[in-house]
This record gives sequence, C-alpha cells and structure tokens, in this order.
Amino acid sequence: MTGLSLGVDFGTTNTVVALAGADGPAQLVTFPAPERDVFAFRSAISFHAPPERPSDRTVEAGPWAIEAYVEDPLETRFIQSFKSFAPRPASARPRSWASATSSRTCWRPSC
Repeated sequence: MTGLSLGVDFGTTNTVVALAGADGPAQLVTFPAPERDVFAFRSAISFHAPPERPSDRTVEAGPWAIEAYVEDPLETRFIQSFKSFAPRPASARPRSWASATSSRTCWRPSC
C-alpha cells in the first residue's frame, strides 16, 4: 500500500505545503503565482462577491488573495495575519473577520 502524506506549515506570515510519498522524502509544493512559481506564499485570504450576484462568492489565498484585493478593494474582504486572532471567540474578533466568515450576502465594506 502506498501512502501520501501532506504537511502544512500555516504560519502567521507565510504558508508552506509539502507532500511525501511512502518511499521518498518530502517535497515542497510549488504554486503558479502571478510573477513566478512560489513554494511559500503569504498567509492571506480574500472573499469577493459582486454586488449584483452575492451568491457568486470567491475565496482566494496567498498572492491570489492580494491580487483580488488590489483589483477590487471596495468589493473584497482581505484578511492578512489572521492566524493571530482566528482561534478567538467570534465576539473578540475584529469586525472584518466576523463579517467575512458570516453567512451574510453583502460583502461590501460598508455593510
């Protein structure tokens, strides 16, 4: 039986993923990023939904989250370094985290 192991270092600043087969050492996973392939990317998440289609929500991570926010900052929730406050109860989280993880259909910052 061959197995595959997955390792994730979910850091405050960067995230790294590695895969290892039963017969070999772990290999870092690379991701095609906008400028070049990367093996470590920013620990960031973005949530975006067009106002006219709020159910078409898109979630991005790493450089893709940053790109989504830069392209449309008014319609994108951007969360960076979220590891430092994610384990807290919802009442203690900043408003942007509670809003981004709720089931609301409005994703504009003014909602």
